[in-house]
Amino acid sequence: MTTHLARLRSSVGPLACVAVLGAAGAAAAAPGPGLMPDLVADPPVGPVTSVEPVHGRPGHRLLLRFDGHVHNIGPGRLEIVGQRPAGSYGDDTLRMTDVRQRIYDASGALVDELPSPAVVPHAGPHASDRHRHWHTDRATAYWLVEGEGLADVVESDKVGFCLADSTPIEAPDDEPPRYWASHCRGLDAAGRSLDYAQSMDAATVVMGISPGFRDLYAARYFTQWVDLTGRVAPGRYRLKAVADPTGAIAEADEDNAPAYSTPFALRGWLAQPVAAAPAPSGAPQRIALTARAVVGAGLPAGDPYLGEPDPAMFVLATPPAHGTVTISGDVATYTPAPGHAGPDRFAVAALEEESALAAPPATVDVGVLPGPAAAAPPAPPAPPVARPQGRPGPAGRPGGARFRLSAAQLLINQRIGQAAIRRLAAVAAALHGAADRGPAADQPAHRPGGGAAGERPGGAGRRLTARGLRYGGRSSAGEAGDVCPSCARSTSSSPS
Repeated sequence: MTTHLARLRSSVGPLACVAVLGAAGAAAAAPGPGLMPDLVADPPVGPVTSVEPVHGRPGHRLLLRFDGHVHNIGPGRLEIVGQRPAGSYGDDTLRMTDVRQRIYDASGALVDELPSPAVVPHAGPHASDRHRHWHTDRATAYWLVEGEGLADVVESDKVGFCLADSTPIEAPDDEPPRYWASHCRGLDAAGRSLDYAQSMDAATVVMGISPGFRDLYAARYFTQWVDLTGRVAPGRYRLKAVADPTGAIAEADEDNAPAYSTPFALRGWLAQPVAAAPAPSGAPQRIALTARAVVGAGLPAGDPYLGEPDPAMFVLATPPAHGTVTISGDVATYTPAPGHAGPDRFAVAALEEESALAAPPATVDVGVLPGPAAAAPPAPPAPPVARPQGRPGPAGRPGGARFRLSAAQLLINQRIGQAAIRRLAAVAAALHGAADRGPAADQPAHRPGGGAAGERPGGAGRRLTARGLRYGGRSSAGEAGDVCPSCARSTSSSPS
């Protein structure tokens, strides 16, 4: 009351303040003491997700709708009066320029009107047809908060309220409402009630909540939601409601505690951090990715965010600074950049198909040991074919070990025939200077893009990949290499 006593003194003067509060010594003919309202927020109920079109632009969004209530538990009525509108309906700037809060005594006599900082706008052209009326801004505010720590996550879009006596709580059931939702459409200059189509032309609007009543803001109402789209991750949450969060309404008690809904959970996946063991220099690292499942709960039956999540899909959220990453299923393959040694980091996210919730990234820490790359793993058994011995090749030419591994990869893939294997042997022999061995029996003496038998065919750009033999680049003489038309794209250059 101290705060509002100072407000009354500054706005209506000491004598009026005495009249409003019924101070001792007031004349018998003076009005009775003013009775102040006391607004509290009741816990939000009935959270439910809803996918809806975005107004005014393409696309949809995921909304969490819920029922909210603001409740007058004080001895006096709350009555807000707005007059003299200004601004434009079309651009949502239409406001009442003179806003007052009326104070009444126990007999219902008007004690005073306090100038109020409350904002009374029109809902504007974007509201639904039956919602195009006048509001009191910030009569209540809602937040989605963490289920355990209760930290704010995101605020609701609901800011405007048509104050009315929706339901008697402490008031007798047979007590008629004093304030109706239809009052929010406003009155013209002659005091006549307006319909929704004419409400923007109102000269005056009166709205309020009687003692012992509460006002309902149903989940179906315009902006009675929290927008979850890409802003909220799967997890456990509550809804928080606070009455008159800005203190614009004069109340008997300004220190009302927030009200919280019961906990509920939005299903999905949360990627978990990974710290991989350091790997030898130049060697790709295969890293198993993990995610924690959030099971949806506390939502109505049939809600798409209720129950167990569908299988997780991992995606790269932030690439590493010193290498590349490909993801296949729940395995990430990190390949360090040539010459890099030391730590590196990238981030992944876990998604549920068709979920509109946010996917928080989780870091994956990797390390590269200094020194040469580790030796290649042994090749699996293969049919007997001509195979180089692995001795180092001449300067500028790859060593034989590279070709042994490539041949093994080729055999594993089983995507080319024996002729291609014999051709590979001939290429390897030529690279190692074994001209006296001659070409394979099924090879011509001269190949497109290369020289005669015994010369370096196709150039150093030819390489064998995990999905087939690719002839690329140029030879030492600058000729363009030919490309095998039956070979698939290398998996090293395409995401999985």
